[in-house]
Amino acid sequence: MLVGSTKYYFDNKTYLSFWTDMDVKKNKYANTILTFNDEDIKVIGKNSKVKYEVKPSENNGQGREFYIDKIVHEPLEIEVSKVTIDYGFIDGTEMTLNIPKQGESIEVNKVINIDEIHEKLYVKSINRTKEDIEVHIDPIKYKRDDSLIQIVCPSESGGCTGSDGKSDIISIKSNEDIPASERISGKYKFKIGHVVLSKTGPWKFETK
Repeated sequence: MLVGSTKYYFDNKTYLSFWTDMDVKKNKYANTILTFNDEDIKVIGKNSKVKYEVKPSENNGQGREFYIDKIVHEPLEIEVSKVTIDYGFIDGTEMTLNIPKQGESIEVNKVINIDEIHEKLYVKSINRTKEDIEVHIDPIKYKRDDSLIQIVCPSESGGCTGSDGKSDIISIKSNEDIPASERISGKYKFKIGHVVLSKTGPWKFETK
């Protein structure tokens, strides 16, 4: 992935608007949103070697624009350590799982391939509480060196608890949202609708 930025001036501030080649290379399988965090961006003046603090811009709510609280004319050497990519799948990958009895858990121990983004996950187990179906996913077993899947949500209704790589991702769907046909058959069609992935750099470039 290529990362760069455009510099412009407004209201006595220097703005940096970030872009990636994914903005042009649209994924036909998913709607994607890329965001940056000011903690993951280092900016140094090429001539002065001054380290500039960047702050999120109030003009852009998409996490793509930041500012330095002064006018900086010199070229800037920029390093981005991490980018977050949010994928909303048009027709997500599906895995059929046996539905456990309330209060019980069934081991799954199977791989689910997310071909749309060339990633795979290890599904450990499926649990059933009084309110929900919970699918426990290990984000580390098949982790790539430069990426980590942090959130996996089922399609349509549902939610999840994310992971920083030190715990399981838990994909959650309310028992009430499980179709009657699946409850009768005892087979839950776990379909991935939403994934958040952090991509690790660093990306280094110069903005004039």
